[in-house]
Amino acid sequence: VAVVADALAECARRIGCGDDDFLDRLLRGDHACHSQLRYATAKRIAEHLGRLGGGLCGVFVYGSTMTDQAVACSDIDLLVVIERKSDQAKALIGRIDLALSTGFRSLLPGCRTPDSLLDIHLLDEDEVQTRRGYGAVLNSVQASPVCLWRTTPRVREGLRENRSPSDIRLPQTQADGLLSRQS
Repeated sequence: VAVVADALAECARRIGCGDDDFLDRLLRGDHACHSQLRYATAKRIAEHLGRLGGGLCGVFVYGSTMTDQAVACSDIDLLVVIERKSDQAKALIGRIDLALSTGFRSLLPGCRTPDSLLDIHLLDEDEVQTRRGYGAVLNSVQASPVCLWRTTPRVREGLRENRSPSDIRLPQTQADGLLSRQS
């Protein structure tokens, strides 16, 4: 998967080594390298989702990715804030997770990797405002989620004023386009 390969190359460049050396560090179980790779992957996922639009308000990462405690079997904990939850958004997340999980396993053969690389929780704006469910995690000092991507309030207001509810769902063709770019 291109997303994971690009993330690996970025991480290797940041610490001043080659891709193979960084991959070797991952295979040896370097926690910081696993965390860096997961962060870089999460950032790319957030950027792709942000380009899709469709009522996306923000993407946040938290957990072992942010504490340099990730290992080969760690997942990526993400909070995705959308205007309204939908089956289509859940399906998109599932397809992205399947593609990334497969790519991750091929990157680290022989390592115990998670069945599902992404632990994504979809939140609507009401959950964020009322701090219900994972809306509480988003505002948690202990979890300290880090924003990877967010719309500006002006853009969000424009979305509300200029689009009907059916327009802000994630179109199937855009979701498929994201997956085909990853392969």
